[in-house]
Amino acid sequence: MVKLNNLLKKSTHIGASALLLVSTLLPTLGIVPISQALAATNAPTTGAQTLQPSTYDTYDTGNHSYSNGEFDNNANYDTGSTDGHTVPDGNWFDLVKNTGNTVGYAVFKGSLGTSYAASSAGFTITANHKIEVNLLNLITSTNIYASGDALGFILTPASTAQLAANARSATGPNLGISGLPNSYFLGRDLYSNLLDSNGNSPGPDGSNLSNLWTDGAGDVIAIRNTSSAGVLTPVQYPNLSTSESGYQSTTNGSAFSECSANTSGLTSSYTQENISIKWVPDATNTATTAGFNSGTLSYTITTPDTALIGNNSTTITLSTKTSLPDSMSVGFIGGTGGHYGNLSVSLNGATGSAPRGTSSVQVNYINSLTQQPIALMPQSTIKANAFDAVGVLAPGSTPTTTTNGINKTYNFVAPAAPAGYSGTTSNTVTVQNFSSGTTNPNVINVQYTPNTEHGQVSYYYTPGTPGTAAQSDGYGHTFATPSTNVTASGYTPGKADTLPMSQSLSGGTDTPISFSSQTIPAGYHIDHIIGPDNQSYASFSAALAANPNYTPDTSNGGTNLMANSFVAVLAPDSHSATYRYTYASNTPGTNGNAGNTAPSLPDGSTLDQAGVTGTTNTDPTSAMSALPAGYAITSIIDPSTASNSTGSITSILGNFPYISTNYNNFTGTGAMFTGVDSSFEFVVSAQVQSGTVSYTYLDGTPGFNGTAGTAASLPRSSDLSGLTNAVETLPNLEIPSGYAVDHVVAPDGNTYDSIAAAQTSSITNAYFNANDNDWTIVLKALVQSPQLITNFEGSGNLPDQITIPFQDASAQTWTAATGSEIPEAIITATQNAMNAALAGYNNWYAAYYTGPDGNTQSSSFSSAVEQAGGYVLGIAGDTYVEVLNYEGTISFTAPALIDFGTHLISGATQNLAGQMKASDGSSQAVVVTDDRAEPSTGALSWTLSVEQTKVISNALGTLTFLDQMMCFNGSPLLLNVPLVVGSDAASSTGKITNVLAANSQAFTLQVPDALQVPDANYQGEVTWILTTAP
Repeated sequence: MVKLNNLLKKSTHIGASALLLVSTLLPTLGIVPISQALAATNAPTTGAQTLQPSTYDTYDTGNHSYSNGEFDNNANYDTGSTDGHTVPDGNWFDLVKNTGNTVGYAVFKGSLGTSYAASSAGFTITANHKIEVNLLNLITSTNIYASGDALGFILTPASTAQLAANARSATGPNLGISGLPNSYFLGRDLYSNLLDSNGNSPGPDGSNLSNLWTDGAGDVIAIRNTSSAGVLTPVQYPNLSTSESGYQSTTNGSAFSECSANTSGLTSSYTQENISIKWVPDATNTATTAGFNSGTLSYTITTPDTALIGNNSTTITLSTKTSLPDSMSVGFIGGTGGHYGNLSVSLNGATGSAPRGTSSVQVNYINSLTQQPIALMPQSTIKANAFDAVGVLAPGSTPTTTTNGINKTYNFVAPAAPAGYSGTTSNTVTVQNFSSGTTNPNVINVQYTPNTEHGQVSYYYTPGTPGTAAQSDGYGHTFATPSTNVTASGYTPGKADTLPMSQSLSGGTDTPISFSSQTIPAGYHIDHIIGPDNQSYASFSAALAANPNYTPDTSNGGTNLMANSFVAVLAPDSHSATYRYTYASNTPGTNGNAGNTAPSLPDGSTLDQAGVTGTTNTDPTSAMSALPAGYAITSIIDPSTASNSTGSITSILGNFPYISTNYNNFTGTGAMFTGVDSSFEFVVSAQVQSGTVSYTYLDGTPGFNGTAGTAASLPRSSDLSGLTNAVETLPNLEIPSGYAVDHVVAPDGNTYDSIAAAQTSSITNAYFNANDNDWTIVLKALVQSPQLITNFEGSGNLPDQITIPFQDASAQTWTAATGSEIPEAIITATQNAMNAALAGYNNWYAAYYTGPDGNTQSSSFSSAVEQAGGYVLGIAGDTYVEVLNYEGTISFTAPALIDFGTHLISGATQNLAGQMKASDGSSQAVVVTDDRAEPSTGALSWTLSVEQTKVISNALGTLTFLDQMMCFNGSPLLLNVPLVVGSDAASSTGKITNVLAANSQAFTLQVPDALQVPDANYQGEVTWILTTAP
């Protein structure tokens, strides 16, 4: 007989089905975070009803207690076995049928509540179990303890499916619960496992051989439990005494004792015993883990009354203090290992009542597109019995409750679709137990299909933006758009870039609004964003954060004209037109270039124009300061960094009419604005300055401005050219000989001794300037001391040079400025002085005179001065030279006749020798007499030659000798071709040289037979030539 007073809280079946309001079932949402409820308000009635999330947040199905007759009906149990045999047998559960390593179970389809609130009395369950020895083992043993490993109750928060999946690994020493968290076995542990799986002590039930205990079958009854990880808590059975009174009451969740099946000590082939469990919750929960309840758990067994042998029944109760999860499943479990028999439980006579175990069912109202809760529909929570079914029907349906055995199905009704939504779908769940801290598996997601909402993102400028006029955005705001209509309302002069295109938005109600903003034109920024709530935000992200989801627009019943719409209000960036002056890279005195430090340029910042993108640039020409003298703007660098060598700032502004203008845009490409300041740079260059270097004579200079004498031609003027402040380098002065710089007149108008002094004294003279760069070089005639000197020409020990300064008749030296006229008296007196000085120089005579230029020869000193111009010259030394030669001549004697004689005709060629004869017929030698003075350099030399100047012929000219028929020393005397007779390269004064003796036969004549004519008289001519040096 099984008596059930209370039942465990197991999983509640929440509803078997639910109606669909759309044809397609959208994917079931996972676990949704709990939404914030409007108020912690309970529905006033229990049972299935229409959900009203905006009014109530919690509901209750009711019917939370079991009635008599529900625990003794095997139809109210889920059964199974690891070997697959059928467990129900009438009102019995055959958990194991003579098989080893088997687990069989029968789990009540309801769940038991363990809290004091569920029932202060807790619950009690009673039943009968039977142990039968395997008939095949009767021959060797009738020990009923050898019929398996475990037989008793099971308490677990796990589902039946989890228990079934775990059963195969829970045979033998695992008592059917190892692997299931926070679970309990209460019953007979038929085998004391004092060895582990490797045969080593201790085992899960204690230490082998301790207190004479050995691993094997035994009569232990026990309450055993697992940890939150499903690990079986080990115990020490050998610590028990044999009085069947030890360890029956504990505080650690385990308890055990020996309990013999009969008191006589005799064994039987089977035993049938009454068993019960009881749970009494504490009025004050002391459990340390949320979702658990503290209390006392007891197990009671009554052995049979075997009257045949006089035994009385025995009752033993085990109890332990522990904490159980809020809701637990209860059932029966039997398990075998190597020992096996028949293990069964009977439900005959089972009665009792118990609180049902409950769980919460979470109802989420979901946007079917985003799979997120709908903000205006807080989550609903339904308190339901574990294993009951809970469903949600379509809006407008009638709530229903149906019964299926001990379980019921509660069909609640979904609330009407909120604004912006249409049809719904939902799912049905079977309520399950779940441990505190784990995810609630009891979730119903009511899916609402969002309507398609519309909006837009539009862009405007702030009023006052250059180049815009006032414009309404259609939502009651006044902004500005680009305009060129100067008469338009709210028109602001300037230029505005094209606004970004508006963007159309659409999406389901409550789905996230998402878009990528358009590119903001360069030179502008977002001033603020007006969101759908008509509030201003600093950015799109901030506006989206405050208005993240689509809301109903006016076409879907909404009243907000700005629903889902964003207005980006753009403002121009602050920029300026800036102007700066800078020197060109080659400017003297800047950038490391030589020259005087360039003057400071005007401060261009005074021309700067502050404004914003698109402000019209103001022409700064009228406000520009004058540049330093000698400088000019040669180019303007515009905002595109291009250098403009032509054109004024006025013309350049034609390409950059507005602040931040992008020039490329005006040539057909690029953005309208650059987004940076419009920078203009005036490049200033030094101008080319010119000057001259001219020459003049000091007043009083001979030959200048009416002063007697002659002046040398003034040097040509030189042109000067250079950049302002460049170093002024003058060319080398071309000063005529006999003159010098008296002073210079510099560009600053002052007189200086020299150019160097002028440039040292004033930068005006040292560098080119914009006013005057002209120089005047004033020359003066130098005082000269003319002189007459001698030049004795000859060799050997020549007389020393004589120098006579120009002097007057009184022998006073005469000096005069260059260009002065030389008086004749000075010339005469100077010549007389020279003549006096040459007295005693015998055989020397004045050969000629040369002037200061050393080139012109004159026969007299007076003519030399005259040929030199008659003025004091500036030639160095102003010296005249009287060239003297030593008196003497060179002469020679030669035959007047070379006579070849009279000869008979021979009829053959005759070779005749000529006789050299004087004009008187006597023999004549060839002699050279040299009486010349030897030169100062080199030596005296001479060469004597003879040439045939007329061929030999008869008087009539009818017979003629060939010129080569006459020879000198064997060499033909060709016509007009001199033939050297003698020479001396080292002659000396008074030297006499005999060239040919008087009897010389050097001249010969070849007379051919043809020219041997009777009475023929032949005559020719030779010429002697004496060449001398020097």
